[in-house]
Amino acid sequence: MIKSQIAFWHGTVEKRHIDKMLKNFQFVADTYDFVIHKEHEKRAIVAIAANITLWAASKFGVGKVF
Repeated sequence: MIKSQIAFWHGTVEKRHIDKMLKNFQFVADTYDFVIHKEHEKRAIVAIAANITLWAASKFGVGKVF
C-alpha cells in the first residue's frame, strides 16, 4: 500500500527505491529492537509514509503542483 501510493504521488520514484528504504527501516528496527504496538500502528504507517515521501522529494525533486 505504501509503495504504490508514494510512487503514485511522486511519479518518478520506482518501487524498488521504496523497497530499499523500507528494508533500511527494517534493519534499524531490528538492530535497536523497535516495536510498534497495536494502538500506535496507524500513526506509525503515516510516519513511515511521510518519511519516505520527504526522502523522495529531496532525492528526486518536486515538480510543479498545478
